[in-house]
Amino acid sequence: MKATPTKVTAAAMLWVQRSLVGPDTRLVVVASPVYFKRHAPPATLQDLVVHAHINLRLATQGGLYAWEFKKDHHPLHVRVDGQLTFNTIRPMVEATVAGYGIAIVPEDSATGLIAKGTLFQVLDDWCQPMSGFHLTTRAGGRTRRRSGRSSTI
Repeated sequence: MKATPTKVTAAAMLWVQRSLVGPDTRLVVVASPVYFKRHAPPATLQDLVVHAHINLRLATQGGLYAWEFKKDHHPLHVRVDGQLTFNTIRPMVEATVAGYGIAIVPEDSATGLIAKGTLFQVLDDWCQPMSGFHLTTRAGGRTRRRSGRSSTI
């Protein structure tokens, strides 16, 4: 049986950004005052090595989230070990408030707790805004969500 070549047009390969689904966001590194009474707050990314980390498991990508940092247009992904790993942000924040370790979480999930003094933010100069999620479609109508960070969900 002979394979028939398929005609691929430029339109079939084109993904078009349609609309912003989520706002730009920023991840922040936080820990509780209780945790920082036992461990000095990290002043550099290298200082993270000696801390207890609270991790996020990425269900759609299989594996742990590599902490994303950026400073002076230089991105850096840091894989950290930790005793606690969660599938969603809320239990990560709760464990962080309880003093179990240091975590990187979306800023909007920590802002109120930071304002109350329940959490302290560190390494702020490394925590830069990231583009929000966008809805994209391929010519022909199929849709998918796509992050401005070039990570497909």
